[in-house]
Amino acid sequence: MTQHSPPKVLISGAGLSGLFLAILLERAGILYHVYERAPTVKPLGAALVLNANILPAFDQLGLLEEIAQIAFPLSTLELHHENLDHIGTIDISGFKTEAGYDSYIFHRPDLYDILLSK
Repeated sequence: MTQHSPPKVLISGAGLSGLFLAILLERAGILYHVYERAPTVKPLGAALVLNANILPAFDQLGLLEEIAQIAFPLSTLELHHENLDHIGTIDISGFKTEAGYDSYIFHRPDLYDILLSK
């Protein structure tokens, strides 16, 4: 009988996706290592939207309450041309009814801080 070693995962980059994956693997008991080439963390980015379809994953990891504290729920999306002329408005208020979660907008580095703290 062949003995199998536990899976090991290399995560390239400690950005939002890399940190999220690390949290998932940690909770699943899977060995991993995160490699990041930047010597320090820079608070890059501005606003970020998490739509209702991804929030169940954050909820299952116990992160939704922390996200709700840094975020504002969205009921509409305003679309603009690059010259800031208004294109239109999309009503996303139905997401809460259909998916069970609001969509949220927040400062991207705030989510990074939450993920990094885990």
